[in-house]
Amino acid sequence: MTVNPSIMAQLLSLSLCSGIQNQSSDQQSPFSSTDHDATQLFGSLLAMMMNDSYSTSGSGRSIPSERASSASSISSTNSDQMLWQQLADTLPALNIADSSKKSDSGYDMIIQEMSTKYSVPAPLIRSVIDTESGGNPSATSSSGAMGLMQLMPSTAADLGVTNPYDPAQNIEAGTRYLSQLIKRYNGDNRLALAAYNAGSGAVQKYGGIPPFPETQAYVSKVLSKVQQTYV
Repeated sequence: MTVNPSIMAQLLSLSLCSGIQNQSSDQQSPFSSTDHDATQLFGSLLAMMMNDSYSTSGSGRSIPSERASSASSISSTNSDQMLWQQLADTLPALNIADSSKKSDSGYDMIIQEMSTKYSVPAPLIRSVIDTESGGNPSATSSSGAMGLMQLMPSTAADLGVTNPYDPAQNIEAGTRYLSQLIKRYNGDNRLALAAYNAGSGAVQKYGGIPPFPETQAYVSKVLSKVQQTYV
């Protein structure tokens, strides 16, 4: 029979997820009771594949039967395709955890390098990136903040950034700026993050985290991500 590699890969992923999720009683397997049709079709296809294996030679090549007509071969192929299509239609959408949220996929090397260079914890850098831009290097806010770490034009210029949408430049500048703020507030990450969001002037004016809902939520969100997601 003809194997659809895309659907098989999805099935293997679902099976893996199912095995992992079944270890927890409060999570539902991808092959739940509502996906009974998918389970049956998968079983049928596996049975057909196993039966086909008995009609192969030692070299793994199929030995066609002289009595098999071209019409029956076409019918078999069409049947295979129909089963694969039915199975694809019944498969639940994959919802495998996005590792980019934990590692900011593609930026780990830059983050680690800047973490070492500017003595800023890598988890904190990752959390700021995720909170600021969701990992989108092309992000631009309504206020003009740019790139992964949402640098304001004046901040980017002060830090010598020539292209704020370049991940390497953006992460280095953002980390350098964050390092300056952490040192300014004697290692108090809460005040450093508040200044990163609302500006040092606002922190100085209120003698701490400004009473702005956005800033208070920002500080809480970043630190929460550091503890729950990246550690």
